[in-house]
Amino acid sequence: MANGWGKQHKLIFCITQSGIRCRFNKNRRMDKWVILKTSVAICISAASLYIFVGCENSVVRVFLAKSLAHMTTLPKHHYLGIDIPAPRNQSQPAQASDMKYPGTVAISFDEEHHHRTCIYNDHSLYVWDIPDLKKIG
Repeated sequence: MANGWGKQHKLIFCITQSGIRCRFNKNRRMDKWVILKTSVAICISAASLYIFVGCENSVVRVFLAKSLAHMTTLPKHHYLGIDIPAPRNQSQPAQASDMKYPGTVAISFDEEHHHRTCIYNDHSLYVWDIPDLKKIG
């Protein structure tokens, strides 16, 4: 569950484990809901314009707070089993379809500095600098 910010301050956003995102209005009535298209949703965070939902397999989806429309899916971080400090070589491919990624267990967004912070179930913590959510590279 996450409280809305800014113009959305009277709203409550929540997710179900099965991947349904809901919005409750100031009268405690569900006024919108959307299916996330993920098998497991784990955490949610609200900002003034965006809702961030962390899911299994390092997936983080971004939605517009006002309409609940899907905006983007953020890039994944390292896959499980990689030795991050080690130089990359042939035994550590850059990315493969059969790689497993940790689940996102906590997420926050600092609107002032445009930093998204995620904690994953492999105990890693990533801070992403995202100056423009419409242009993520």
